[in-house]
Amino acid sequence: GDDGGLFKYVDWSKTKAYSLGFNSIYINLEGREAKGIVKSEEKEKVAEELMEKFLQFTDSKTDKKPVYKLYRSEDIYSGSQLKNSPDIMIGYYPGYRTSWQTAIGGLTKELIFDNEKHWKADHLIDSSFVPGILLANFKIAKEEPEQKDIAPTALTLLGAEIPEDMDGESLSAR
Repeated sequence: GDDGGLFKYVDWSKTKAYSLGFNSIYINLEGREAKGIVKSEEKEKVAEELMEKFLQFTDSKTDKKPVYKLYRSEDIYSGSQLKNSPDIMIGYYPGYRTSWQTAIGGLTKELIFDNEKHWKADHLIDSSFVPGILLANFKIAKEEPEQKDIAPTALTLLGAEIPEDMDGESLSAR
């Protein structure tokens, strides 16, 4: 069937927000999007309304909430490319994820449907549900290491400079 991929059925003159990629929501912002309708002074209100609706949404089959947490881009991203990041990122509860069709701007007949394909090792659930273990052959120089510290650590271990605009810090005492 026709899944309407690549926004085939979207009426951009009425669309305040859209999803593209996994977990990403963009406000259809005037001046940023080619057919944007949301004025910059309305962006915050649209984002707040959307986030509230996502957090209230419930799976009618299970009575569970698919969305655990939502993240605003400015709270999780920084740097010169912040303007190109999604406006909102979705953190799902385990067992829920964005559909393959949604990732390419497509549609599905149902908002929530059972995945009947083999499903493993994707990263769409909220990171708080994914514990990590860091193994190193050196003493880690930070009490609470984060994923963003891996690139600066690798650069340090290679004897390279860490760019000033890079997030994170080296975990190596070198």
